[in-house]
Amino acid sequence: MNDTPPPIEEKVRRMFQKKTGEERLKMGCSMHDFSKQLIMSSLLRKNPGLTARELRRELFLKFYGNEFDLERQR
Repeated sequence: MNDTPPPIEEKVRRMFQKKTGEERLKMGCSMHDFSKQLIMSSLLRKNPGLTARELRRELFLKFYGNEFDLERQR
């Protein structure tokens, strides 16, 4: 789904093109870190007793679980 009007989409595209590669990389890393924190918070809210190891596993599966069949996820 794309609900962004074309003129706004073009404006955003131009803004990103003006940024250096380093700036774009930093933005991507920041977005990844933020999404990781959101997912971790959600996992801990649903399962407050998760150990650090279990949390890392669940976080990994949220990000990459679709890349593995069920047998390899275990």
